[in-house]
Amino acid sequence: MKNIRIILILALLFILVSFNTDRFKGEWYYSDKIKLSFLENNEFRWEASNNNLMDFFGVYTVKPEYDSLLLNTQFGFSIPYKFQFVNNALVIWNEKGNTSETKGHIDEIITFIKNGDDKQQVNTDLKKDIFKLPSNFIGDVFINYNQKGTGNKFLDSQNNRIIEVPNNGLVKTEFEELILPLAFGLYEFESPLRKYSFFIQDLIKDTEIKSLKTDSIYVCVYGYNQTGRIEINKLYGEKICGNVLMLKVDTLKNILKTMGKY
Repeated sequence: MKNIRIILILALLFILVSFNTDRFKGEWYYSDKIKLSFLENNEFRWEASNNNLMDFFGVYTVKPEYDSLLLNTQFGFSIPYKFQFVNNALVIWNEKGNTSETKGHIDEIITFIKNGDDKQQVNTDLKKDIFKLPSNFIGDVFINYNQKGTGNKFLDSQNNRIIEVPNNGLVKTEFEELILPLAFGLYEFESPLRKYSFFIQDLIKDTEIKSLKTDSIYVCVYGYNQTGRIEINKLYGEKICGNVLMLKVDTLKNILKTMGKY
């Protein structure tokens, strides 16, 4: 038992020593919205193109044993993120919640691409989440993850995850919530009649919206925990504590109205 403890301590020390923060250094881009620069002496600079977002700078610290990235700002507060490198991408996300219902809930996921490279080069080997919708479905979809004993947990021949959506749009699945499908848009949506084009609310650009057909049906992926927990509990008729992914299936015109862009 003592030898095992020593081995674990040595392994942890090896991780701490071998992790090289040089991998962070350089300029990282989140679409056309944010540039995050990691500089010498563990300094960083966060620059937003949107006037509604705040620019800040400071010193960052990394705790690789916890996949933790801490941005210590010039304003005296720190912003904690989890992180994962995927090829030329850096995915960061934070969690919110301080109650038993909301603790550990995924809040914001940001995918930065090194030097503005093509995001599509990143995700070719990653698996997808495939959602099976009812025929002619229109409305909101809520996916409630980590629900033991509920089933709804299938894999196809390529090990993509398949989740079936009932007529009321309220999904329960034993699958756990994952960061990477939302980070890279690794989704497919289909019904017995058709496949649906989709977009992620935070990533679509106004120029891309203009190229879509307003009367055609799309799937909009809003993200995790985008609806208040009281409303979620009311919809399911029970207390829901896990992460919930929200989608909307509708005409582009109606989706844009809910986004305040129409």
